[in-house]
Amino acid sequence: MIDDLQYDALVAELRRLRESGLIGLRRTPVKALALAAARAGLCRPGTSVPAAVEALVRAAVERLDGGRLGTAAEYAFGLVPGTRDWPAQDRRRKGAAAYGVSCDRFRKHYERIIVQETAEAILGLCDAAAAPASAAPGSAAPWSAVAPARTSVDGGAQETAFAPAPRPKAGWEACAPVTVLAGSAGVPVTVHCCSVELLAGVDIVVSPQNTYFELPQTFKSSVSASLRRGAARCDEVGEILDDVVHRELSAWVAEHGRRGLAMAPGTVAPTSPGELADRGIRRLYHAAVTVPVAGSGRYEVTPQGISLAVRNTFRLARRERGGFAPPLCSIAFPLLGSGRGGLDPRLGLNAIWTAMRREIGPDDGWQAHFVNHRPDLTEMIVEFLGAAR
Repeated sequence: MIDDLQYDALVAELRRLRESGLIGLRRTPVKALALAAARAGLCRPGTSVPAAVEALVRAAVERLDGGRLGTAAEYAFGLVPGTRDWPAQDRRRKGAAAYGVSCDRFRKHYERIIVQETAEAILGLCDAAAAPASAAPGSAAPWSAVAPARTSVDGGAQETAFAPAPRPKAGWEACAPVTVLAGSAGVPVTVHCCSVELLAGVDIVVSPQNTYFELPQTFKSSVSASLRRGAARCDEVGEILDDVVHRELSAWVAEHGRRGLAMAPGTVAPTSPGELADRGIRRLYHAAVTVPVAGSGRYEVTPQGISLAVRNTFRLARRERGGFAPPLCSIAFPLLGSGRGGLDPRLGLNAIWTAMRREIGPDDGWQAHFVNHRPDLTEMIVEFLGAAR
């Protein structure tokens, strides 16, 4: 399994590479990217570290399948012919133009998605290269277990590897949904490895909230902040014209007479999807699962509160189901309470699944989904559901 440090190291190095562009590869620390290039089979004898890393990033961006995301990623890293020596701000301006937003909004929002999706695509390349070797008994080894070699880079020494250690596959490819039959009834559950803003074709997306329904700022990286950004209506330069989720959730709280007061854990409030409707999302359900601890920056989350939120999500969905044409039929859950709430992801997943299996069956028409942007946690979800079978 890929641990947090390795994924975060890739993201950090890709951010630095976005700033320097390809021309800065020899001056940018790329140890994690070099290890990934080795895992992907790109560090061959005679190949320099910068050349291998450039080939890795190009291959990863190609896996983004073009479109605005792919085009913006090519400019972000200086992969477009003639742009490898462009200043970071010029490449950012081209990426912002691909999305039709201001440079500031692109920097705060879309650049983060580009870096995360590129990191996940890199892990997909590593998985694809390791697949044949992982089939052999006893061939599996941690990603970090590689034989280091030293290559001189501008007078310095940088570690790389020419003998990648395979990692066993868990039955999924990064960025591609996987459907797992879970539970004794064989309920199909689809698992998505992507940023929640890129999720498409699911009727209801659940957004974790605190019990005050106080939304995080739009520049934060949480699921709730991402959905708030994605739902907002903006003009051509990225200025928010209608903060849909904030407006509708504030109205819901006021309607229930709870301004400035906490709701009970497990409470679920609905809003429209705003601009996320363009991706086929029809409702956002905001689930109060984190309880702020007075006088501190900490939160408390319990598995019981998560299970109650799941049950209330399905209750609300059943009430609203017939009011849509076609009726609502699919619900996507993130790992509730595992971010700022600090709950162990496995405990949160177990609480969601324990409640979910009581709410859905193979013949009731509901389709269950999980969404997570981190490959290691996505892998854990798939393994958990497979074991639940």
